Amino acid sequence: DSDVTTSEVNTGASSFLDRINFDELRTRTRERVILLTHLPLYWEDDLQCGDVRRREVGHVTYEAHAWCAYQHPATMEHTVPTFLWGQRPDPSCVLLRLPRTEPVKARQPEVTMCHLPKEPFIFVTYAAIIVVAHGVRFSRRLRVPKVKTKGA
Repeated sequence: DSDVTTSEVNTGASSFLDRINFDELRTRTRERVILLTHLPLYWEDDLQCGDVRRREVGHVTYEAHAWCAYQHPATMEHTVPTFLWGQRPDPSCVLLRLPRTEPVKARQPEVTMCHLPKEPFIFVTYAAIIVVAHGVRFSRRLRVPKVKTKGA
């Protein structure tokens, strides 16, 4: 799904990650460092994106098409697809759990994928609710006797 094939992007992304001094950031924060960006950095090919098309969590990105877990030399990049049904039929989000243990590197963070229901399921559910509501309304009309009043 990567639209970028030029190695210049790889060089730019790599130099960007190299300029981030994660060790210095860790000493200042005493916690894990996570970089959040809107676009993925650079993947040479999407076949390296992990078991679900998805060491330390260091970079979380958004991408409209697919999950990806890509191991950069110094950090792991998790890419999350869009959260909109307009972009894909099974939007998702990620829960990132960072353990509070000392030392910080003792336990790895957990990345959990959370999927919304598929869009057709939502439409079928709406249709079923409408049909049941009209059925109940229609059956109530049949059960209630009509009262005739005598005219004067």
